Amino acid sequence: MKRKVLDVSLSSLFGISYSLMILTFPICFILFNRWFFYSQINYLHTLSYLENFGFNFSYLDVKNSYDALMDSLLFNFPFSEGKFFYSESGMNHFLDCIPLFLLCIIVFVVSFLLFFVLLIINKKKVFTNLKVKGYSAISIAPLVLTFLFIVIAIFAAIDFENAFTVFHSIFFPGKENWIFYVEDDPIILIFPEAFFINCALFIVIFFIIFALIPLIFESINIYKEKKKSKYLLNNINS
Repeated sequence: MKRKVLDVSLSSLFGISYSLMILTFPICFILFNRWFFYSQINYLHTLSYLENFGFNFSYLDVKNSYDALMDSLLFNFPFSEGKFFYSESGMNHFLDCIPLFLLCIIVFVVSFLLFFVLLIINKKKVFTNLKVKGYSAISIAPLVLTFLFIVIAIFAAIDFENAFTVFHSIFFPGKENWIFYVEDDPIILIFPEAFFINCALFIVIFFIIFALIPLIFESINIYKEKKKSKYLLNNINS
């Protein structure tokens, strides 16, 4: 009985840790690999967009301003938005993001370590990775989140602005400082709606790809096992 409880618990934890790892990795990737933002400065015509509001900034100005902001949020540098002036409300919203960034990083590190520890002890037969009709929790758990992503994606595609509002009301309850006004916080111009859509697409596509990998491998193994069983059965009957 104890062995079964152990197998069920660790198998479930195996799937959950894998799901959280592939969910938080692309978010951390966007946070720490700044070329993701840099590559979109020209792609989204950010400089032209800034000019429309009277800001004649160069590519380097935008890049350095983004670097200054991210250094403030990720590495505890004095708060700065580079070339951009900012309001106290705008600054406070960015500072409100720090706990969320920190949470994401912690979840990634913990889920990464947990996944590989469980992978090793599973190889050493400390527990049995239980399967349902040939599929383990590593295949099943990400599917739940994938379904959730699809629902969110449909909602966002229908009304992105409302989806954006719901997102902020969930993660910043009771606050309205996430609503930026160009005249007070012009840095919002370098983060147009298209940038956040691209971030979301990157996260979702990355997650779905890595959610499908174990599912595909286990489906192939199931197919091989069925083919092998059929072959053996045919030989026995003959």
